[in-house]
Amino acid sequence: MTMTKEYSIRWKSFPSNSEHGNHWGSKKDFSFPYFIDDKDKIKFEQGALNNLTEIHLLRGLLIGYFDNPPTIDIEYSRTLFLRAIEDLRRHYDFQTNENLIIDISSFIRKENGDIVSHIALRTGLEPLPISSKLDLTYALICTICLKEKNIKKLKKGLIY
Repeated sequence: MTMTKEYSIRWKSFPSNSEHGNHWGSKKDFSFPYFIDDKDKIKFEQGALNNLTEIHLLRGLLIGYFDNPPTIDIEYSRTLFLRAIEDLRRHYDFQTNENLIIDISSFIRKENGDIVSHIALRTGLEPLPISSKLDLTYALICTICLKEKNIKKLKKGLIY
């Protein structure tokens, strides 16, 4: 049985000339999503979480890609997502982006449930649309989700 820890996506803005902006070759200011759940979510809401880490960013990139916060224009930010994921792949010493996305999606599934894992895999197909590993893993998660109450929404393409 998978856990379903409550989570939220928090967007953090960066100037183009910041450390992150310089590292990822940003030409404009941008924002990235950070995934915060469980105890970190509580700490964040209480103002006690001072350090958002690489794992917050990695999970945020995979879950927040399709997010459209009302006050942030993220079109340019999306152009930097693959660079950030590639950088995080090296940081966590994964051989390929596919392996990183599949493993992190699996971790997310265990912690936050099938639907959230589904979102991460769907995001992974954006920069790697010809990945058979990601495509088949995504199809498997879709099948799992079909067994749950979300069958009508998933068939209509509303779960993402």
